[in-house]
Order: sequence, then structure tokens, then C-alpha cells
Amino acid sequence: SNWITLTGREGLPPTLYRGAAVDSLGHAWVGTMDAGLFRSTAPFTASTLEDTRFDAVWTAESGAPSNEIESLLFAEGLMWVGTVAGLTGIDPGTLEPVVQLGQDEGMPGEYATSMDRSPTTGSIWVGTGGGLAEVDPKARRVLRSITKADGLIDDETCYYGSVRVGPDGTVYFGTCAGLSVYRPHRDRANDVPPTPRITDFSYTETAWGNNAVSIQYAALSFANERKVRYRTRLVGYDDDWSEETAEHRIRYTNLGAFFLPRTYTFEVTASNDAGLWADSAATIHIRVVPAWYLQWWAVLLWIGIVVGSSVAYVRHKTRQQAIQLAKEREINEQLRKVDKLKDEFLANTSHELRTPLNGIIGIVEGLLDGVAGEVTDMMRTNLATVVASGRRLATLVNDILDFSKMAEHDIVVQQKPVNVRVLADIVLQISTPLLAGKPVDLTNEISPALPPAAADESRVQQILHNLVGNAIKFTHEGHVTVTGEQRDGMLAISVSDTGIGIPEDKREAVFREFEQVDASTAREYGGTGLGLSITKRLVEAHGGTIDFTSVLGEGSTFTFTLPVSDEEVDNDEAERALSRLRDDATEKAAAISMEAATSTRTNGDARIHILVVDDEPVNQQVLANHLAFSNYRISQALNGRQALDLIHSDDRFDIVLLDIMMPRMSGYEVCEQIRQRYLPSELPVIMVTAKNQVSDLVQGFDVGANDYIAKPFTKDELLARVKTHLNLLHINA
Repeated sequence: SNWITLTGREGLPPTLYRGAAVDSLGHAWVGTMDAGLFRSTAPFTASTLEDTRFDAVWTAESGAPSNEIESLLFAEGLMWVGTVAGLTGIDPGTLEPVVQLGQDEGMPGEYATSMDRSPTTGSIWVGTGGGLAEVDPKARRVLRSITKADGLIDDETCYYGSVRVGPDGTVYFGTCAGLSVYRPHRDRANDVPPTPRITDFSYTETAWGNNAVSIQYAALSFANERKVRYRTRLVGYDDDWSEETAEHRIRYTNLGAFFLPRTYTFEVTASNDAGLWADSAATIHIRVVPAWYLQWWAVLLWIGIVVGSSVAYVRHKTRQQAIQLAKEREINEQLRKVDKLKDEFLANTSHELRTPLNGIIGIVEGLLDGVAGEVTDMMRTNLATVVASGRRLATLVNDILDFSKMAEHDIVVQQKPVNVRVLADIVLQISTPLLAGKPVDLTNEISPALPPAAADESRVQQILHNLVGNAIKFTHEGHVTVTGEQRDGMLAISVSDTGIGIPEDKREAVFREFEQVDASTAREYGGTGLGLSITKRLVEAHGGTIDFTSVLGEGSTFTFTLPVSDEEVDNDEAERALSRLRDDATEKAAAISMEAATSTRTNGDARIHILVVDDEPVNQQVLANHLAFSNYRISQALNGRQALDLIHSDDRFDIVLLDIMMPRMSGYEVCEQIRQRYLPSELPVIMVTAKNQVSDLVQGFDVGANDYIAKPFTKDELLARVKTHLNLLHINA
């Protein structure tokens, strides 16, 4: 048969076919309307023709701009494929696109609908939707484009196969408006450069210096003025040439000028349809005068105003600062005087307090020794309490006096050889009564071989007393241990405990004056906050240092250093001092033994039952003594929890004497809980405390207290108030 039909059986899709071509290898190529580009699997020959099959080689899925193939032509080793995006050259061997020519590469339009090759020049003439293009298949670039502006009857190719090239190179271009015949060999390149001219110029400016410049320009070209392109620049504003454009108008706004007039130069150049640029640019000079407030005289005026204002402001601020500084100096001087007066007052008062305290302690100790006759057990307990209170007050007075001296840098240490181990024994013996029954072991692990320290004996004892006292205060069970070693030419003495530890946020304030871990009304531990501050100053006065480590909930270790003495110490004298202090510790134990627990005292067949709640044994003893001769039955509690346990027990109380500042639970909280069970008319509560501010009284009455007695009080006042509330209780009963 003379005809062979190739359809879906050979792999071709059922669609419209817009182009076909054969490459140099003999493969047949077929372009479809909507299925992409196909190629035969084998060359077309007489023996293989009937067995030929086709494969899709270039589709939208494999990188083609779309599945719509417009035209096909094989030239210079490439299969040129017309698509909706222009012209693509594909290598028949690798089936990969090699070159893509679109509008950015000079094609006059998209949709390379039809093409043919010139027999005279070898160029490919391509019909597009925007005109006719000549493509060099060797150089693989667009040589020129012919459009309606060049004389074509229309730009758009009419249909597929509407571009043909005659034997002499004449191009026949079928359009929707008719047939255009173009003879390339007669079309000579335009070698006459255009002449750019500025045709119009306008400049406007407002009163405040805002300006606008509008410039129009043109170029004379006798071939195709529609293809003239322009480039512009404004020297002094933008020295680079602009991109090519057909626009022949430009506008600038707010050209700057400052201090003096400024000149800008506008330049425009042009190219003809052949891309030949003008030999010279058209220019115009634009002189911009600064706005009045930016001219030289105005700028100098502004500078003068700013400088004058700045100088005036600086002078004003300087005067203000001088006045403020003088006031601050005056205030500082007054504060220094007040501080000095305060220190002098503290020192003088402390000295004056020492004399009566010494008398009180001495006379009472004499009574304890029996100088006034036989001493009963009750008398001994009361007298021992007076001695303990006096010594406690004496310690506080000494702390205040030391603090005052430190403020004046008046602490003097008299260094001599000191046996630190013996001093530690003395302090531990003195501190034993402070345990008050707590399961805490006091241990001295300082080696007898430790060399003596060059220190002030009384001050070292004061240091150890503060550290051991703090350790006992904050340790509920476990041990307090004193150790020592020689380190870097110094003696390092450590006091360790198994107490509550120190929180991280309080470690910076440990050695500050009047700083305490808990300063609330219901704080568990007392003290003034001076002990550790004084300790640090005393250690530093000896040339040593003090530091600590602590783990919250596990304990703390305070370590201080003292210089080593080259001399020997008199150990016999130290042992005699230790023996004397052991006797003193026995007396203190008698006074502090009252802290053991809750107790009840009864006078005869007393029917009135009074609950005394106070964390201080001394205060307990004072109240018990005052109430002892009034036929009252007295129960005592050392803290709020003990008091509530007693109130909730089977005992019936007629009145409660309640302290405010107690460990764990304040008197305010205790009173609130009492009022949850008893009305004020059922169980009167009298606050007995050293807090005597108006706000303290108001808070006490707010939580349900019946009355308020401020310490120190007289026996008559106490008994009168108690009797009054007992009478009211009986009236309301």
C-alpha cells in the first residue's frame, strides 16, 4: 500500500496534530494540540515503517511550558519546537531542551505558530502572535523581529503553516488581515543614529521648598520611530543610566538643595530601530535654590538658636545641679551628725545600762549563794530567771555597744596566745542550757595538738558564742560540732550543724546588720540580727575571714580564720576559766529548764482557770508570780499550737493571757481560731505583748481580743484587768 496509518496502536494519542518533522537520525517527531511532543522509537525505513511506535518525549509533566505544540522544524542538529511560550531547541540525541527563545530573548510575541527555513540564508522565519521573527539556528538567537510597525499588514499569524520562504529568500506571512510579503535582502539596517531633543520643561516649587520637575523629550528617526528607545539620568541625583524604555516623559520631585543652590544635569539618549544609539545625549541644567529655611543665613540662624538654647539649658541645669548638690551635701552633713549622735547615744546608753545590770546580776547571784538566808526551790528558780534575763540583756547591750564602736572603727583587739580548743569547750558548756531539751549533741572536735591563735580571748569567745548560739537556735535535732585545722598559715575554725539551712535568696544578707531570715510576727527564731554582722567585723579585726556553706534542710557550716601564734598559752588558767563557766552554765540551766513543756499550777481549790501563752520562760514566770496569790489555777503554753491543744481538750478556761510574737503561729492567728469556737463573752482573751503601736491594738481587737496590756506592765494593772473581765464573764454567764 502507498499509505500507512499511524494511530493509537502505535502509541499516538487521539487528538489533533499540528506539526511533524524528521530529524537527522530518521526519527519522526509529531506535535499534538494537547498531549505534548512524540517521537518514533526507531528511525523511519522501509523495513521498520510498519512496526514503528511513538513515545511522549516532551510534555508539561517533563518540563514543557504546556502540552500544546504549535510547529516543528529540524535545523542545525536541533529539533525546533514552537510552543505557547516561544521557540525551543531540543537535542534529538538526549531529548533535552538546549535553547529557549521567548519575548525576553527578542521574539515579537508568544505562540510560535508556524515556521520555515530560508534556502538562501539558513535562517528560520517564525510566525508568532506578535509578528515575524528571524532566528539564526547556528547562533541560536533572534536576529530581528518584523511587526506591523515595520509594514506588516497584521502582527498575528493567521494559522498553522502560514509562514513560507521562497527560493529567493522572500518570506510569505499569512495573517488574519491578509498576506504580507517581505523581502529581507532588500531590507537594509538603519545606520543613521537618532537625534535626541528636549521638547518641554517645567519646574514648580511651593513656599516650603517642595519642588517638582517635568521633562519631555523625543528623538528624530526616519525609519521607524515607534522602535526608538530612550535612556535617561539625572547627574547629581542618580549617575547611572536608566533601563531602555519607549516612554518620552519623566518627572522628578523634591530635588534637594541645602545651604547653597545646587545644580543637576539631566541627560537623555536614544536608539533607533536597529539598536544604534545616538552619538551624544541631549542635556539640560537644573538649578535648585534651597527653601528659605535651608539657605545659608537661615542655617546659621538655626545653629545660633540651637547653640544659644543649649548653652542656656546647660547653664540652667548646672545651676539646678549645684543647688541640688548643695542641698544633698547639707542633708548628708545633717545625716552624718544625726548618725554620730545616734552612735554616741547608743554608746552612752549602753555604758549607763551596764552599771545597773551589773548590780542586778551581782546582787541576785549573792542571794542565790545564800547571803540573805536560806533559799527555797521556788526562790532559786525565780532568782536564776532574773540572772538569766540580766545576762541576756547584758549580751544585747554588749552587741549594741560593739555595733556602735564598729561604726566608729573603734574596735581594738588585744592579741595574745589563745587555746581555741579550751575556748570552744567553754562556749559549748555555756551554751548547753540553750538546748532546752532538744535532742542535739554539742561536740568539740578540735585537736589538742592544734597550735594557739594570736587573738583577743574575749573576742574569740564572743565569735564562738554567736556561731554556736545560732547553730543551736536553728537545729531541732542532730548535732552542733566545732572543728579546727591549720590552713595556709592560719587557723580555720568551723562550726557545723544539722539545722534548717539557709535559703539561696537569703545568703547575700547573712552578714548584714539587722538582717534576719524571717522577720514576721510569727517568726520561729528570735534575735536582733546583729550577731553575725558583729562576728564578721571581729574576725576581720583579727586579720581573718569568715564564710559559710549551707544546704537547705540539711544544715550549715560557718568557717572563720585566725592568725597562728608563735608563743605558748597558759593552759592551767584556761582550765580554771572553764571550771568557773561550767558552774555558771548550771545556774543558767535552772532558769531555762522552765521551757520544757506545758505546766499547770494550782493554789488550793482554785476555781478560776487561766491559760498563759508566751514563748519566753521569763514572761511565763512573771505572770505566774503575779497571779500566784489570787487563788487562780494557771496552765502554761509556750506556743500557739500548745495553747489551742489545751483549749480543745477537756479543760475549761475562764480567761486567756496571750502573747503576740510567738514561733510558727502568732497571737493574732491563735485568737482568730479561738473565736471560731468561743465568743468574746464566753472566753475573754487579753493580749499581753511588747507591741504597743496603735496599729497593733487595732489588729488585736479586729481578731477578737477583749483587752490589750503592753509590756512592761505593773502587777496591779494586770490583776485589775483580769478581775474586770472575770466579773464580766460571770455577769454574761
